[in-house]
Amino acid sequence: MLFQTLMRREMARLGLASFARAIAVDTGPTRRRRTPKQHFSNGIGAILHATSEIAYRPHLVVSLCHAARPKVRSEVRYGLAELRRSRAHHQSEQPGLRQRTLLAASLGAGATVALLIHGKRVASLDPEDSL
Repeated sequence: MLFQTLMRREMARLGLASFARAIAVDTGPTRRRRTPKQHFSNGIGAILHATSEIAYRPHLVVSLCHAARPKVRSEVRYGLAELRRSRAHHQSEQPGLRQRTLLAASLGAGATVALLIHGKRVASLDPEDSL
């Protein structure tokens, strides 16, 4: 049973990471010129990839330890910088309603799924298992 839980978490983490790679145009900073849509895709992809490193961990403390890693922090910084670049090109439009909505959705997706899995795991524990 424990093996299935570990495999499910790992497959969900890999699925979220591959989804992030599919969205992103570039996986890291580049000197090439990008359109605002490409900056936006890179930003959402980087934040989703960082979320895949944090989500689906067995405990909140473990998730926080993974969030504190330099690689994850640099990905979040890169994602936010890309979102700022995409927003800078669209100053004449409505200020970032779409960006805010998708950013909240991407950050919330990983956190919600991780909390649901954690709650399901806690609810399924027998009183005898905690002793």
